[in-house]
Amino acid sequence: MGDHGQRKWWVTGCLILLGIVALLVATVAGMIWLSVRSAEPLSSTVVHQPPEPGVALLRDDEPTIAGTPLQILLELDSCEVYIEPGAPGEPLSIEAHYDAHDYRLEEIVDEKSPGVYHLRFLVSSSRLITGIKQALLGGQPQLRVRLPIDTPIELRLLQRNGGAIVDLSGLHLNVAEFDIGGALLKVDADERLQGDLERLTVKGSQGAVFLESLNLMQPRRIDVDFRMGQVQLDFRGPWASDTDVHLSLSMLDAIVRLPRDARVNGLGTGHLASPSTAELRPPTLSFSVESGTRTTLRVFE
Repeated sequence: MGDHGQRKWWVTGCLILLGIVALLVATVAGMIWLSVRSAEPLSSTVVHQPPEPGVALLRDDEPTIAGTPLQILLELDSCEVYIEPGAPGEPLSIEAHYDAHDYRLEEIVDEKSPGVYHLRFLVSSSRLITGIKQALLGGQPQLRVRLPIDTPIELRLLQRNGGAIVDLSGLHLNVAEFDIGGALLKVDADERLQGDLERLTVKGSQGAVFLESLNLMQPRRIDVDFRMGQVQLDFRGPWASDTDVHLSLSMLDAIVRLPRDARVNGLGTGHLASPSTAELRPPTLSFSVESGTRTTLRVFE
């Protein structure tokens, strides 16, 4: 009789537990269904005139210092972003495709700093619900940022989850900084940048970083501080100036591809197959490497 009573209570407890689980599943499914049913995907385009010499970014009545770079800060979460040069004379433009029920787009403008543009794209609803919806429906929000090629720019990207494809071709870029986490970052160029790229910085964790066509960017300094994932740097092609490269790597696989017409210090190789001009001192890539645990660094000449 006692065993029968215990089995009865055990069966009753299992049924109650199953009922609670079923209720939770039904609640979550209902929330997702209502969200999907009521969702109205929002596609918006925001266009701003870039600052010409002596003209403010968003205000035409307040002058700025001539030659001051346009500072662009992109703070993004859980999206795909494509950053590319605009056509000659085209202003800074932001095109965003997203579900306004789950995300919000914010433009932050400080009237005291008219040469600064700050864009935030954030998850505004439950990350659990949003993640389940993306798993069921597929796709991520997409942003396309077109940068003016006639204006000096300092670009800073803070990316959490998702991916960033960055094309710097022909831009007048002074500084490029990328901070990513749980994301893919690819930086490339098809033609030389205007002016001098003083600094190219990448830091973050849990993702993949591909810096390609660095010879077309010719940064004076490159800093890569990354944890957990994959990093590739491609220096191949004609190299014209000295560059300092600092790598701080841990728990990842890293690949460095070197040019043939530059001297290399700090990687155990000074390979120089065919200098561009024998009478001139060839450019030098000076590396400093800090390598943590479970890190593989492979160098190809």
